[in-house]
Amino acid sequence: MVGTALQQLPHPSFCQHMPALDWLDLEGNQIQTLNHSILKSCSKLEVLILMDNRIRRIPENTFQSLWKLADLNLSSNKIRELPKNTFKSLSKSLLKLNISHNPLLHIHPSHFNHLRHLQSLALEGMEIPGIQTKMFLPMKNLSHIYFKTFQYCSYAPHVRSCKPNTDGISSFEDLLANVVLRVSVWVMAFITCFGNLFVICMRSLIRAENNLHAACIKVLCCE
Repeated sequence: MVGTALQQLPHPSFCQHMPALDWLDLEGNQIQTLNHSILKSCSKLEVLILMDNRIRRIPENTFQSLWKLADLNLSSNKIRELPKNTFKSLSKSLLKLNISHNPLLHIHPSHFNHLRHLQSLALEGMEIPGIQTKMFLPMKNLSHIYFKTFQYCSYAPHVRSCKPNTDGISSFEDLLANVVLRVSVWVMAFITCFGNLFVICMRSLIRAENNLHAACIKVLCCE
């Protein structure tokens, strides 16, 4: 049901007619609302893709029946607020969560506290006011995290892979992540040192009319 201009999920009993349904892809539709009653018969779902819809609000108990859900994609919607315990019912199953590119106004410090099995978290395209290290510490199995800017990676130091890992100039491994920039800096440093040594040598060999002036130039070249 990808890109079918669907405005709402089918009748609450639609999963009852497909008892083995474990993958539901609703990408690129016009769905605006989600609630528990719509998904309560979909307990076998392992993958739920709702990216690129118009969802604005998600009630706290929406995913309460999805006890097998391992992959949830809510990216590119219009979600401005997530209740504190939105993902609590997914604590034992969820491995991948994507809420990127939503106009979220706030992420509660304990939003992800229950997701101890989560391995991948995507928060791309989002400003995170009040970001704190303790937001991500409970997710001990988190191996991949995706932010809008690489500066946010410093708040998740225990995560093996954090993207983006550079802003095009600096990274956590190198102040100058770009190889061309690093080489340019070394070349300029070498030229500067060589020029200073040349001046010092020439000032030492050539008799100066003003000894104080020559001494000052030598000192400046050594700094």
